[in-house]
Amino acid sequence: PAQPFTWTPHRFWWWWRASRVVSDFNLQKAPQEVIDEFPFFSYLLGDLHPHVLAYPFAILAVGLALNLYRGGGRGKLNFFGIARFHLSPSAFALAAVALGGMAFLNTWDFPIYVGLFAAAYVLRQAHHDGWKTQIAPFFGLGIALGIVGAILYLPFYIGFSSQAGGVLPNLINPTRGVQLWVMFGVLLVPLFIWLMAEISARGAWKTAGRAFGWAVALSVGLFLLAIALGWVIVDGLAVLGGVSHSSKMLAAGNAFLAANGANSWHTLLAAAFKRQFGHPWGTLTLAALLALGAALITTLHNKKKAAKARPAGNKPFVALLIVFGAALVLVPNFFYLRDQFGTRMNTVFKFYYQGWLMWALAAAYSAAALSRWRGKTRWAFQAAWVLALLAGLVYPAFALPNRCDNFRSPPWGWTLDAGVPVAKQSPEEWDAMQTLWQLPLGALAEAVGGSYTQYARFSTYSGQPAVLGWPGHESQWRGGAALFINRQADIKKLYEAQDWATAEQIIARYQIRYVAIGQLERKTYALREAKFRYHLLPIFKEGEVVIYAVP
Repeated sequence: PAQPFTWTPHRFWWWWRASRVVSDFNLQKAPQEVIDEFPFFSYLLGDLHPHVLAYPFAILAVGLALNLYRGGGRGKLNFFGIARFHLSPSAFALAAVALGGMAFLNTWDFPIYVGLFAAAYVLRQAHHDGWKTQIAPFFGLGIALGIVGAILYLPFYIGFSSQAGGVLPNLINPTRGVQLWVMFGVLLVPLFIWLMAEISARGAWKTAGRAFGWAVALSVGLFLLAIALGWVIVDGLAVLGGVSHSSKMLAAGNAFLAANGANSWHTLLAAAFKRQFGHPWGTLTLAALLALGAALITTLHNKKKAAKARPAGNKPFVALLIVFGAALVLVPNFFYLRDQFGTRMNTVFKFYYQGWLMWALAAAYSAAALSRWRGKTRWAFQAAWVLALLAGLVYPAFALPNRCDNFRSPPWGWTLDAGVPVAKQSPEEWDAMQTLWQLPLGALAEAVGGSYTQYARFSTYSGQPAVLGWPGHESQWRGGAALFINRQADIKKLYEAQDWATAEQIIARYQIRYVAIGQLERKTYALREAKFRYHLLPIFKEGEVVIYAVP
């Protein structure tokens, strides 16, 4: 916060920092950006990324899992003679269509919600058949849905390219407890209160204690597995790869060390133990949540203990959502998917976002349950929940009016049409965009620049495909920059070249049909416009804005 300090923040876009609560640092104390976006921030920002657009479908996936747990879709399914499930073919088909579709909506969500659906099936069957026979059905149903869901959307996969390239260990940056609670506290408070109340009502604290021991052991096991993977990357690959591959493997190991700010494996290993065990509270919070959720599930399915309490109802499914959310948030403490960012930034982003949804649904249930609680400690727990809720509401209460300029009407009036402010602020360029809108589709050349700027504006508002949009985002979408490695330089050369031969070569290379010149093009490049005037056809001209068509 900027000085002088005040009770209400007034730094420009201060509310953006709420999506960067988790802070990672390498061993050289260099910050590593972590995105921990959450739904209200996404809607406040007006974010149109896939993780937001896919959220209604994620809620649909949770609804399908809940319906399955409550007894929907009962029947018999023989999966090509390989596996048999107590599930009707129509229910399986609906799940395959809905869950398979999540792959091209937001790819990360597909395995997550297939896993939740399979877990809901196991939870239902375990009530009748016990737990011992449920491992095979869980993996069997998950694999079957994965295969059929992928086949249903096969055209998507044929042209699919991802920046993800394997799994890397996160050795030195577990999410610290204070940051975990700042981000999720409004959800964690009712979840912990409800879980403890249910465990206490069933006298299952011994079960919860054993489950906590297993959860801690799981966390330690994941850490040791991450260490083993780290050793393989730094030293093991060169040893296992032999002399012919040693230089390439050594480069991979050195790159991994450099990303962590370490100069040797021993330095990194020592720092891993220091940081993981020196900042354990985030991991322990998640282990406790896993333990309480798992203990409640097993207790509710224990007929002797369940008989002493009220019927389970939806409680096992709510506990399942809590366990799944905790697992999603726990995994990035030890592993992350390798991508072009080189850190766990994107893994935390996508896993936490789905964890938020599951915890939010469970927290809503927990809050409703707490409102009907009649125990002796009712007032203390309800007061804690209300305080947590009020603390969480500080952000929307202050951020929403700040983001919306205290709801003052903008100069162009209230509108959902993003073109209106463009038309008011840059009427000449807007008229050019409308002209392009009416023309046949063709490759459009315009100035290329950074993300979250006005670059790529002609393409955005006319629908004409640009030679290159925002390079940073194009790289994320296309699994790297290989497909457009020279395009930004070629566009610069197109505008700045003195001779027509160079420009003509670039136009032919990208089959350019339209060349736009506006304020950004004149500002970004040392523009040589004479060659366009002489060789191309000006189809729009208004002030300093010109659109040329290639004959």
